[in-house]
Amino acid sequence: MVSSVSSMIHGKLRLKSWPSHRAHYTKFEHRIPMRDGARLFTAVYLPNDTSSTYPILMTRTPYSCVPYGADRYPGSLGPIREFVEEGCIFVCQDVRGRVMSEGDFVNMRPHIARKSSADDVDESSDTCDTIEWLLEHVVSARGPQPAELGAEHLRGRRGRLHHRYAPCLPLRGASYGD
Repeated sequence: MVSSVSSMIHGKLRLKSWPSHRAHYTKFEHRIPMRDGARLFTAVYLPNDTSSTYPILMTRTPYSCVPYGADRYPGSLGPIREFVEEGCIFVCQDVRGRVMSEGDFVNMRPHIARKSSADDVDESSDTCDTIEWLLEHVVSARGPQPAELGAEHLRGRRGRLHHRYAPCLPLRGASYGD
């Protein structure tokens, strides 16, 4: 068992060893509704320290957000230890039609530049709907700005980058998520 010793330095959580996720984070599971009615499974890991605001690091994956169950935590929350040490809200979402999410899965669903109805969905609309839901229902009191790990989900509504999040490209050589 790995123990964790922490201290606050300049408002950031400093961990001397890999953290016990249960000690520093609380896991919540949601089925977030999309504009067409499909609900996507989403696991959210919120820092227990509410004295600061934290950015959101979101991973959308077709491979699974295991382990499932609000009382079950993965071996690591982020792709690198520093993200956990600095403090982030970690979000993992099963993409449309995979594992615990509803809808039809299409590998690398093509982007729809002009969405004319709620049935016109793609990765960008699912990402945007998820971020809007998270900001409204989960983190509105904390005020973070989301970031997303994954290059294929960069575009928001109407094909432009969404004004409320900053996309991040995957780390080279990392084998985390997709």
